[in-house]
This record gives sequence, structure tokens and C-alpha cells, in this order.
Amino acid sequence: MQMTAGATLAAALPISIWAGEKLIGKKSAITVDEELTPYKDVTSYNNFYEFGTDKEVMWLH
Repeated sequence: MQMTAGATLAAALPISIWAGEKLIGKKSAITVDEELTPYKDVTSYNNFYEFGTDKEVMWLH
């Protein structure tokens, strides 16, 4: 009964408690040499086709 209560309580905790922690002694296999995409470029381009295949069609909806 105590294990069930503990598991339920642990599941109710927000994931953010563990999300920010790095693994100790574990080196990432992924390295990033590229710069981040500028905010203006990320927020101004739509690559979804639900509005149409032409970029100008999106602004009509």
C-alpha cells in the first residue's frame, strides 16, 4: 500500500523538477557547431501546407 501511495505521489510531481538536471558522468553524443536561427526568421516563416502551397495564400485565410 505504501509503494502505491509513493508512486502516485511521485507521478503527481511536475516533470520540471527532473527536466533541468543533467546526467552525471554522461557525455552527450550530439555536438552543435551551428548558431541558433535568428528569432525573426523563426517567427516569420510558415512551412505548413494546410493553407496552400503558395506562401501568399496563407495571408488570405
